[in-house]
Amino acid sequence: MTTKFQQLAESPRSVLYAVIIVAVAFTAGGLFYGLKEWASWVQAIGSVVAILVAVWVSWYQGQSQRRHDEAQRESELSGMLRSVRAELTSSLAFAENHIGRRLDEVPEGQPVRYTFPMAENPFPIFEAFIPKLGMIKEDVLRTKIVATFAAARSFVITTRYHNDMVAELDAASIRRMHDDSLESEVDLEIRFTNLAGYSASLRNSYDESINAGRELLTILRDA
Repeated sequence: MTTKFQQLAESPRSVLYAVIIVAVAFTAGGLFYGLKEWASWVQAIGSVVAILVAVWVSWYQGQSQRRHDEAQRESELSGMLRSVRAELTSSLAFAENHIGRRLDEVPEGQPVRYTFPMAENPFPIFEAFIPKLGMIKEDVLRTKIVATFAAARSFVITTRYHNDMVAELDAASIRRMHDDSLESEVDLEIRFTNLAGYSASLRNSYDESINAGRELLTILRDA
């Protein structure tokens, strides 16, 4: 915690007061010892004042630079959080409109035989700002951002694997149309059952990522 003494020492006025005090002290000393020593006193006063002014200028420039750097960091952090919020808003809208609605159409326990579009890198803004997450001073907010996008990444991986399983089931269905052997029938049944089970994992991953995203979006809107 900054003490009153530290606040006084860091104040520009304190340097000005020091200059005045020193000047008055040396002037009084010059008058006390007589005018013969006045020239020496004036020179001494000038030297001390010059030193104090140089110290003040150096201090003031340092303070100005620190304020500028701090303002720049705050501006950069604010822009980063706004960008992450915009990406999160867009991602949530896409997931709810293109995936959530499809999941609602399929009864639980049944395989979700839809494939969902998924970008190669669905979170480019977050990826770009990963090295700068340390700028966020609030541990809770920083941890929440990381956890939310980790859940979103997990959902992306789950969705891609789900898409592969749907493609394999469709291929097995086509093979079964041209091959009525027991082997092709068993293969189709196994893939159907596997997809039905994995569809539950897809739903759970979707719910977790959506809930985490909504919570983070609320925090970012209030930040």
